[in-house]
Formats: sequence, structure tokens, C-alpha cells
Amino acid sequence: MSQPTPPKQFKCTESHNEFLPGDFDNKRTPSSGLKLTKHGDDYQLLLLCLCLWRVLKNKASDFLLATELSESEKFDDVVIKYTHEDTTVLRFLQAKHKEAPRPTDSIHKITFTDLLPSDASGDFILLKYSPSIVKILGKRYQNPVPAFLEEADIQEFILSTNIDLAEEVEEYFEVDKEDSLEEDKVFEVPTEQTRKLKIKESDNELTRELEILFYTSSDFDELVEKLADCLLLQQKFDGTSWIFKEYYYPLVVKG
Repeated sequence: MSQPTPPKQFKCTESHNEFLPGDFDNKRTPSSGLKLTKHGDDYQLLLLCLCLWRVLKNKASDFLLATELSESEKFDDVVIKYTHEDTTVLRFLQAKHKEAPRPTDSIHKITFTDLLPSDASGDFILLKYSPSIVKILGKRYQNPVPAFLEEADIQEFILSTNIDLAEEVEEYFEVDKEDSLEEDKVFEVPTEQTRKLKIKESDNELTRELEILFYTSSDFDELVEKLADCLLLQQKFDGTSWIFKEYYYPLVVKG
């Protein structure tokens, strides 16, 4: 049975000034509302409770905990910002948790087909999440900067799931030892069955396929046309254009 739609008064409106740095205890987060899928809701709320308990247990001096934050794009299940040992970090997590299969169900594992399609309908399509990372990184250079991004180092973007990788895919991933799960103050899971993986940076089939997908699905050609018009036709540079906003971070900040 699906849950009833939450009353409108429980939803918060988006605001750049909802939080002030160092002063965000016990504040409500801007939210578009929890998605109304019973299992997904339950797991999402458990994750939020876990994060709250962990930051309190580890005596974080300040923290912000948000869900369904529109400005966090595809990584909106858990947005957590906290100060620990004089460092303020910001972390994003998107959970794709599936109910335990029945004995008669086949066990699905994540394959190349799940990771690499050019459409954006699947839960694990990498191409779907990369634009969100670039957009969030770019928002740190907006004026004004969204308050939840102020005075914090973005530590990582996590896609969390209880579905295993297929053997054909697993060889292209490696355990993240730099930000290890065993030493994680917030997302540590006390079981050896849980692993924190990242794509290997070495040249391999997965990285080559991703490079091709990123290139063929890119709107970079449109950016080149806009820049050519500015240079050759002496058109005014429009910094408010969506294409310039989208490429501000990789061109101006990283370039």
C-alpha cells in the first residue's frame, strides 16, 4: 500500500540563505519531499537516522543533514556537512537499495549493460550522474554561493547499493583505500561483505567506453559554436546562458 501524499506544509521552499555557515544546528532543510515508495522511504530514513547518530556520536561541532535537496541534483538522498577535527566536509550519497529477492527470484548483478547505456533511465548508468557532479562543483563559484556549499570541502559523491557487481565488471573497480570504509565516521558498515569501490584510473575497457559515451553525448559542440559567435561575429558574451554556466567549472576553474 502506498503512503498518502504528505501535506504541503511539511515541505520546505528552496532558499539560498536557509543556512548560515557555522549556524545550521536544528534547521529544516530545503526539500522537495521524500519520494513515495515505501521500501525506498524506509531505507532513506534509516540512512538519515544513521548519519544523525554518527555525527552526534563523533561529536561533530556543526552539522547539516538534508534529503531531497534540489541543488544536490542526482545525489539528493543524503547530503551531510559536518566539522570534525577542524575540517568541514560535505558529502553526497545516492542510495539504490533493492528489497531482498524471494527464493524464486533470479539474483541480478550490475553488468556493463547497467553501467554504460547512453539513455538515462537506469539506476546505475554512470553517464546520468557525471553531469550532477560537474554542476555541484560549479555551484561553488556562483554568486551567491548556495549556503550548504559554503566553507566546506566536497569530499566525495557516493552511489550506494546492496546489489553486487557482476564478475565481468568487478575487475575494473578497486577498493577505495584513500577514504576507506573502515575508518569512515559516518557511513562505516560493520561487516566484511560491504565494500567501498571506485573505478580504476588505468586504461581499461570500462574507462574507454565511458570516454566514448561522454564525448558522443556531450553538448561541447554547442559551446564551441557560441564561443565562435562571440569571437567572429563580435556578439556579447552572455554569462547567464545555460551552456556557459554548465561549462564554467571545467573551463574557468579547472582550465
